[in-house]
Amino acid sequence: MGNSSFENDTFGFVPATREEILQVEIPAKYAATARVLAASYGWSLHVSETLEDDDIQFADVLIQMADEVSRKRHTRLQSLRESKEIGVPWVEQPLLKTKRCLLMGRTPVTESLERHLMLLNFSSRIEEDYDRLAFSSHDIVIVSGTSPRDLDLVANALFARCSHVAMVCDQEKALKVIKHLNRSSEKIGYQPLYVPAGMDIRATNPDEIALSIVVELLFRGTL
Repeated sequence: MGNSSFENDTFGFVPATREEILQVEIPAKYAATARVLAASYGWSLHVSETLEDDDIQFADVLIQMADEVSRKRHTRLQSLRESKEIGVPWVEQPLLKTKRCLLMGRTPVTESLERHLMLLNFSSRIEEDYDRLAFSSHDIVIVSGTSPRDLDLVANALFARCSHVAMVCDQEKALKVIKHLNRSSEKIGYQPLYVPAGMDIRATNPDEIALSIVVELLFRGTL
């Protein structure tokens, strides 16, 4: 996973209307991009620019930003699956080298995810034609949670042994997903399932939700 060219560009992110002040310390080459992202989250970012460090990648910046906002909001940076105590009866599989992230359904969250992943130089695509889609074990699959076919998409992705399967949803829908999948767990097997998708940063808008999902992928080592 490489770094994008971090020029003074908006990358399609639009500033949010509210403002929350956060302090981070990052390499100078990432400062402009970090401020653009922060504005879309609704943050006013106070950046202490450090000396250039080739070992620090933009992924590290995203993790630091998520960690800082979770601290400010008095929550621990952990998976929503854990913080909401969603019992998922699947065990972790050895990680495969992922090649692409499939975003199932076009929503503000999946559009923001596509932009975030672009900054990390990771291949992603928003899928809206589900009938011709074939999953592979090297795929990351993020289901938008807005389609009547969401449960089938999750089940199919698990059956294909995709590297990471997640769905954007609230706690109530997450429990429905688990209940639905429990009926066919023998067919699906034991696979990593992340519902609700993302880390618990108390996200309040699509860009924050996208950040929380990307950081979960980074924490797990999937990207």
